[in-house]
Amino acid sequence: MEKKLIFKFLKRNVDAIFLSISQETRNFDHLRKIQEEGKILVLFDKIEKTIDCPKIIIDDRKASFTATEHLIKKGCSKILHFRGGFLPQIAIDRYLGYRDALDEYSIPYDKERVFVCENANEKDGFFAAKKVLESGVEFDGLFSISDLTAIGAIQFFKTKKIRTPEDVSVVGFSNWKLSSFTYPTISTIDQPGYLMGEKVFEAFLSEKALKKQGLGPENKVRKLPSKLIVRESSQRK
Repeated sequence: MEKKLIFKFLKRNVDAIFLSISQETRNFDHLRKIQEEGKILVLFDKIEKTIDCPKIIIDDRKASFTATEHLIKKGCSKILHFRGGFLPQIAIDRYLGYRDALDEYSIPYDKERVFVCENANEKDGFFAAKKVLESGVEFDGLFSISDLTAIGAIQFFKTKKIRTPEDVSVVGFSNWKLSSFTYPTISTIDQPGYLMGEKVFEAFLSEKALKKQGLGPENKVRKLPSKLIVRESSQRK
């Protein structure tokens, strides 16, 4: 679908394409095609480092450190991580942030506590939680790559009478509206979506000016601030 939309837009002779890469994207030739046709490309959120263009992101590694650190400060020492695959870049950075926090607080890393949620959705979270129990690994916290995987995990834990946050504290990522309406509500990392949109358009205007001067794309990464939203899923008494 991503490829089809890009080729459709190119046929319509658009000036630019702003893109957050699909979870399933593994080949990037269609992104290079945008630039080959003289169009402006701006990547945001889910990016590809090997493409030379402006990129607007949050500091996923730092944000994930903050999320994991929050669980540690709440008394968790056996923290699960439901990560994405090896692409896109955000999955790697959020995993590294998790590792950084464990290292900072001298908590041994255990690969048995890391489970891959390729699509980062509710179903992935549910079945990853199921695998956790089947593996027999001990846990008291969970940092999940997305709010949806966190919600899926909590749903499974409920079927096994595992309480959140009393038995397992949970932090998600993205601050989806849904995360404030679930029971329990989900602690999460808030991404400044409106600000990201503004910066994407500013990058476009900058690229447009460079293009008029006959200059190539500016391969610059702009990192935006994020913040931890603490809700019921990690509020141990």
